[in-house]
Amino acid sequence: MKRRFYLHCLVPGLFLLAGVADGTAPGYAQTVIDGSGRGKAAQAATQAVAKHFQAPQDVRFRKIRSVGKNTVCGDVKGDGSAGFSEFGVSADENPVIFDNRPIPAALDFKEVNGWLNQSVALEDLEEMGCVPKGSYARYRDHLNKVMETRKDTTTTH
Repeated sequence: MKRRFYLHCLVPGLFLLAGVADGTAPGYAQTVIDGSGRGKAAQAATQAVAKHFQAPQDVRFRKIRSVGKNTVCGDVKGDGSAGFSEFGVSADENPVIFDNRPIPAALDFKEVNGWLNQSVALEDLEEMGCVPKGSYARYRDHLNKVMETRKDTTTTH
C-alpha cells in the first residue's frame, strides 16, 4: 500500500487538500465565477475542458448550462487568454473549445490552417446547441473574405 501524506490548510472555513507523496496529484477544483454549472455533468465537463490548458488549476468558467440530455456548454478562460472562449462537451466525447479571438483584418498564409480549424470547432458547437444557429456561417463568411486578401510571407524575392 502506498503512503500518502496530506497537507491540510485552514482557509476561512475551507480545508484545502494538497500534496501527495507518491506523485499522484489530486484533481484540480475548477473555478466557476458566476455560480452556474452545478451538478455532476457540469463538474465532469469543466474538468474535461480544464485538462486542455497548461495550467488547469487557473482555468475559469462561466455561463455553464446543460443543452439536451448529454451536452454541457459554457465559457472558459485560461492560460493567460484575454477573453473567454466557448466550449461544449457531449457524453463520451472530447471537449470542443472555440477561441473567440476576433479575426484580424489580414492573415498571414501560415496562419490560415489555425483559423480554419477554429471554424470547425464553431461548427461543432453550433451542432451541439452551444452557440446560436448561424454563428458558424457568419464566422466562415467573414474568414473567407479575410482569406481572399491574405499575404504570403513564405516567398522570397
